[in-house]
Amino acid sequence: MKNVFTFLLLLGFIPSIAWAGEVQLYSYAVEKQSLKAPVMKADARGEKRQFDSVYIVRIKGQIPVHRAVPVQLFIGDHPIREYGSTGDGIYFKVYDVALLRRWHGKSIRYAVKPNEIRDSGLTFHSDALPE
Repeated sequence: MKNVFTFLLLLGFIPSIAWAGEVQLYSYAVEKQSLKAPVMKADARGEKRQFDSVYIVRIKGQIPVHRAVPVQLFIGDHPIREYGSTGDGIYFKVYDVALLRRWHGKSIRYAVKPNEIRDSGLTFHSDALPE
């Protein structure tokens, strides 16, 4: 049994278990960045379009990112399907500012377990977006 525990500890599973319910989101910020080259991405309606800039949404908090099943993140009912980790939270990219405006007044939510969505206490506001 000791060898199994050591193996799981080395693989990083034990910290993940300890983190299972400890998601805390403190704040968020949105930064607009110019792209070196235009990219084709889906807009807020799902249609392919060319974008010259990207909005980086950074959420500060404690979010376990080293788990077999990642924490699900939502703005309102909109799932954030892909995000990366930072030293003090996570970030994700949004190309169409219309999507950010659609999220105005929506709660930033998360789910550690499927179908157990919890409110973080943060509300997304688009009135202070960088232009």
